[in-house]
Order: sequence, then C-alpha cells, then structure tokens
Amino acid sequence: MSKRIRYLFFTLSAVILCLSLNSCKKDDDSPAGAGGYPKVVSIEYKAIASAGVNSGTVLYINETAAYTTLIDRSFPFTTKFNRTINKKGDLAQLGFTASGSGSVTLQIFVNDVLVKTATPTGSGALTGSVEYLFP
Repeated sequence: MSKRIRYLFFTLSAVILCLSLNSCKKDDDSPAGAGGYPKVVSIEYKAIASAGVNSGTVLYINETAAYTTLIDRSFPFTTKFNRTINKKGDLAQLGFTASGSGSVTLQIFVNDVLVKTATPTGSGALTGSVEYLFP
C-alpha cells in the first residue's frame, strides 16, 4: 500500500474511531481514591501489540481533556500524565487503528491501578478502543 493511501487510511480510521467513541455507556469501575471533584489523578495508557502488528494510529484523551492523535506510532505505546477530573462522568479513553494480523491489548491505569483493559483482535485492518468513566 502506498504511503499516501496508508496515511489516508489511518487518518480516516482515526476520525471514524473518534466519532464512534463519543457514544459512551455507564461504567461501574472505580479508581483508588474515588470521591469529590475536582481532583487530580494520574492516568497511564498502554497499547501492547502481538507479533504481526508493528505500528498504527493511536488516539487518546490527554491531560487537557482533548484528543491527541499520533499517526504511524510504533507499538508498544505508553504515556502517563496528571489530569484534573472536574466531574463525575469525565472520560479517559484510548483507541487505535492498525494494519496487520493479531491483537492489541489496551490498558488504562488511574493512580497506578488498572481500571480498564480490552484486547481487540483481527486481520487486515484492526481497530479498537477502551474507555473509563470517572464515577
């Protein structure tokens, strides 16, 4: 696949992923120290790929509660930062798109506690996400 088509594929996939992730369901998981708002928490995202999936587009909600999109990012991917959570229902979210065959394990840690994990699998075009709503 040419670089231009690959770039277009990943960009379009990231946009579709971002739009599809906006519909969220209630989550009953709670990080350590759940309680009054606003509060500052540590958030860490990890994306760990199996053999056959080397890189892809990574999308996550960053320390300012905005989306960050990283194109052609190598796996494994990890980032950690502090963020102010202002209210119940604020969202931590990690997603990806990649080409290849295999799986990508997605993890969200809040205050060093694993609160959500998912392992999407597939072949050809892979996509997946994991999200955590603060209680």
